[in-house]
Amino acid sequence: MDQSTIDIIKATAPVVAAHAQEITKLFYKTMFENSAEAKQFFNVANQSEGRQPAALANAIIAYATNIDNLGALTDAIELIAAKHCGLQVLPEHYPIVHDNLMIAVGTVLGDAVTPEIATAWSNAVNFLGKVLIDNEAKKYEAAMARSGGWRGWKNFVIDEVSDASTGVKTFTFKPEDQLVQSYEFTAGQYLSITVDLEGNGEFTSPRHYTVTSKPGEDFFQITVKHIEGGQVSSFLHNSAVGTVVRLSPPFGPFALTESSEKAGAVLLSAGIGRTPMTAFMHKLGASCIKSVHVDKNEPAVPFFSFFETQNEGKNEYYFSENGRPAATDIVTKLLAEVGTDRVFYVCGPTSFMMDTVHALVAQNVPKGNIQWEAFSPQLSCPV
Repeated sequence: MDQSTIDIIKATAPVVAAHAQEITKLFYKTMFENSAEAKQFFNVANQSEGRQPAALANAIIAYATNIDNLGALTDAIELIAAKHCGLQVLPEHYPIVHDNLMIAVGTVLGDAVTPEIATAWSNAVNFLGKVLIDNEAKKYEAAMARSGGWRGWKNFVIDEVSDASTGVKTFTFKPEDQLVQSYEFTAGQYLSITVDLEGNGEFTSPRHYTVTSKPGEDFFQITVKHIEGGQVSSFLHNSAVGTVVRLSPPFGPFALTESSEKAGAVLLSAGIGRTPMTAFMHKLGASCIKSVHVDKNEPAVPFFSFFETQNEGKNEYYFSENGRPAATDIVTKLLAEVGTDRVFYVCGPTSFMMDTVHALVAQNVPKGNIQWEAFSPQLSCPV
């Protein structure tokens, strides 16, 4: 990217930031009208509730602000690229994004977008697109090279359904072609799934769910909480053994770090955020120093028996039917026991994640010792 482009983006970033959500809302509306095929990549709920436009607005602001220091966006780019791979975004989709984003910028900002500014933003969008395309190409190649790896969407059937807790079920998938595979992936990664909601052979409504089975098995498992009114969770909870779904290979950057075994890992979760912690627990063994989980009550806790067996004596629970205990209180008690030099893994609803991460940092846990996963669109860890 040339210096002129960088200078213009830096100079106009405040103006774009002030209108970022207006731009992103119009962008999605315009893109879906002009390119209906783009809808296949998006969760309708995240669109209707504004989470996806907000996440994209934050990404645009971060990109423009750091246009001369893209190293600061490494984690965000990894997250975006992993989500794109899970959804099977391809290089040919990027011009659709570019064209409709530029339409939205021009419409919202009007005459403020001079030809020079339009050219600079067009160059910047294309540059970032190339960064993501290159990153995603490497991820696709790595996913194919793993044992049992594949590219694109592949048909699997529900082989078994079991209860994980109140309102939560575990689904076991095996390939429809019945070819026995040993599926390798990294603990903490998620499968992307599409389902035939209407029974007409059209697989839609992509969702991401953490793989809760161990790497190396000849099946995949995901564990899904039933969401009232949720299309995909309702479909799965009402599905019988033999139902066909489509899966793309596991992706995602939420993974155990190399320092976990030496420093010791601490798992902090709430609700269905227990699922990646379960994946980690398969590998951690005695390296898990402590598991802390927040939920409504004991029957609501996913994998309660598994943790009591695998992590005996090192699990702590906070139960509340209404709301959650203050993150500061949980973290203060936890750190008094385990110290601040562990590796902390945090997963759960966005508010839980944000409150917990801020509480950890406020009590002198190094930011580099905190790993996180959120189940709604996020740009980066909130510290």
